[in-house]
Amino acid sequence: MGGLPLPKLQRCCGCTRKLKIACILIAFWSMLSTSHSIRILFCPACSKIYFQGEGRGEFILEIIIVMWVLFVLDLFMLLSSFLYLLGLFLGKYRFTADLFMGFGFATAVTMCVHGVYNALQMIEVNCFNGSDSIAHFIYFILWMYFILIVNSHRDNM
Repeated sequence: MGGLPLPKLQRCCGCTRKLKIACILIAFWSMLSTSHSIRILFCPACSKIYFQGEGRGEFILEIIIVMWVLFVLDLFMLLSSFLYLLGLFLGKYRFTADLFMGFGFATAVTMCVHGVYNALQMIEVNCFNGSDSIAHFIYFILWMYFILIVNSHRDNM
């Protein structure tokens, strides 16, 4: 991801002028958001979306496949967050930023896909608590911005 022609930012969203501090906060946020994503996967707001009996929705197979793919990506994201923090504190190992951005992008896209299937499945089974889908869509948007910040700091590692 480091070789992509992404725009370079000078600071993070007005909260700090130092990109290294912003990246440390992003790595901690990533651990928390990934843990929340795992909670969403296994304790959804609407438990009927994974129901496989009579009256199940049409997207049950797709949502279960995406759920397990997202779970595996979340585990790798937790590991890459920890490695990225180590790289930040040691001031080297630029590849940790690449791993972090790569898994962040893959996780964000999969969260978005899971959010769509989650919303469709909720409509199918008449369960209208969309908080999980909204959380995944918000995480997707935040990840796209945070990848730009990490990419901006990558060359300074």
